Amino acid sequence: MRTFDSALASVLCVADEPSRATELSDGLVGEDTDLDSTAETEYSAALERVRSDSVDCVVVTDRPAGVHYEQFLADAREGRPSLPVILLTETASDVSEALNAGVTDVVQSTPDDAHYRLLARRVEAACGPETGRFVDVDAEESDSVEQPASTAPPSESRAQKRDLQFSEQAIEQLGTGVAAYTESGTIVYANSHYAALLGTDRECLVGTPVWDVNPDLDADQFDEYWSSYMLGETRVHDTVHQRMDGGPSFPVQTVTTKIRIEETTYHVGTIRDITERKARERERRTFQQAIDHTGHAVMITDAEGTIEYVNPAFEAQSGYSSEEALGEDPSLLDSGEHDPSFFEDLWQTIKSGEVWENEVINRRKDGTRIFVDQTIAPILDAKGEVERFVAINTDITDLKEKEVELELQNERLENYGRTVAHDLRNPLMVIQSRLSHVIEQGADDGQHVENALEQVDRMKRLVDDLLEMAKHGQTVLQHDSVPLSQAVRTAWDGVVAPNASLEVADQATVLADEDRFVELLGNLFRNAVEHGSTSAPSPDQQGDHQRSTTDLTITVGTTDDGFYVADDGCGFDDEDCERVFESGFTTDEHGTGYGLAIVEQIAAAHGWTVTAGNGPDGGARFEFGEVGFVTDRYPDLEEHQSVYFGRDS
Repeated sequence: MRTFDSALASVLCVADEPSRATELSDGLVGEDTDLDSTAETEYSAALERVRSDSVDCVVVTDRPAGVHYEQFLADAREGRPSLPVILLTETASDVSEALNAGVTDVVQSTPDDAHYRLLARRVEAACGPETGRFVDVDAEESDSVEQPASTAPPSESRAQKRDLQFSEQAIEQLGTGVAAYTESGTIVYANSHYAALLGTDRECLVGTPVWDVNPDLDADQFDEYWSSYMLGETRVHDTVHQRMDGGPSFPVQTVTTKIRIEETTYHVGTIRDITERKARERERRTFQQAIDHTGHAVMITDAEGTIEYVNPAFEAQSGYSSEEALGEDPSLLDSGEHDPSFFEDLWQTIKSGEVWENEVINRRKDGTRIFVDQTIAPILDAKGEVERFVAINTDITDLKEKEVELELQNERLENYGRTVAHDLRNPLMVIQSRLSHVIEQGADDGQHVENALEQVDRMKRLVDDLLEMAKHGQTVLQHDSVPLSQAVRTAWDGVVAPNASLEVADQATVLADEDRFVELLGNLFRNAVEHGSTSAPSPDQQGDHQRSTTDLTITVGTTDDGFYVADDGCGFDDEDCERVFESGFTTDEHGTGYGLAIVEQIAAAHGWTVTAGNGPDGGARFEFGEVGFVTDRYPDLEEHQSVYFGRDS
């Protein structure tokens, strides 16, 4: 019987520094292999040892004796082409390159010197039958003899061994835990990385039940689990493994397959620590939930603008479902309110990697408009290139409507200010006129003072109502039953018109806000007195309208759906009829142009229509339509009974 005797194997360790060579030699000896190991750093001395046939195997570092290992390999095998040479390297990427260069094996060094055990095994394997060193244990006194152990071609044997060694080295160094267990659930193999992940070493792991490290497996149900696999079937899933050193469990991805080697069936599995991946997934889920539940509409597109994601807020805001939006582009929301230059600026900004912010008018699926405050930011890849865009839309439609409402409110306040200035001026003129009369006459029968106090009271009500209307944005506060003659009488008392008279041709009760109705009539009466009591221009007056000394008569009557106010003055020029209700328009250089604008505003607030023109006799005539009446006529009065309000001279 002949067997390999490792004690006869001589190993030469060659490095670039004496300390490194000695450390390498001592490391091999310390692995209880009984290898005869020596160190060398001189190039010529190392080659001399090799060529003297006193060395069975050489272990080299990346730069043995100051030269590249490939140079040393070529020189060492010059006379001994089958000499085993093993490279101890610090870089895993050098394995394939070294094997292709012709080294017998490659071992990667580790910081904890655990590589010496593996290196010793590789040395023993390299110094096996191909070295020719055998001991005949049946011949007690026989010397060792050298002879080939196999008739296989040396090149084929080396290739097979290289493949086997490459596979073994790859399994050890691929950075993934690898283990195998049998039908009994006992672990029979584990690589170093698998053991390290579980906080133990390979020796402790081998022989351990697999369910001790994989909580997903149960000893009582293991037979069922084993039988569920078909031969050659591979399963991939995420699970949790338990460390054996008392450390916390950790998430792993396992790839398990069922194989058969000779007559034995194994489950071979790999595990990969996915703690970081799970952390990223949690972050993504958190981010996803934050986006899904934010009140802002979020849209993500690719670099070309194709929509890849929208959140529920986008669906609610736009009316488009996720299925309808995905694959489309943002023009889906184009309202047509923005010109091409608007979008050109947008794309130019975000494609240059900058953030774009602006207000945008979008169109919902139902066609309605929506105002959004939009921010679009580029998403960059690892190279800094734009790969996606994210758009965040905040609905500001309510804000915009409030802005419009505020503008209208400001406009109303401005109009109220003009109204106050205009309509208070007339009662003040009446008060001034009445009090002047008292002063001039030196005595008073009470009538003028009483009228002045009425005007003061009316001014107070007017101010209070205008403030209330300004607060609520209204020009009419409530509708009451207002007798037409009563409103005419109240309005007429606030007009200074000593040479004018007023006639109410019909009686009716109007549904109106009494104070606003009186204000409307008062403005019409003052307009008639100030602009109607003019005579037609004569050739020698050169176009100037002069005050007439003749009396002016104003008539108030009803129509089929409303009432009218007319005078027998000079009337309107044809081109002025369309403009008389414009705020600020006047034909009198002393006028304000707000009286008739106020008339139209009050009429509109009541829901009435109003038109201006010239009556049959040439004077101005204002007609109000769609007016509500309590009764069309008072039944106890004749149809055309008139009420006359004259002026004392």
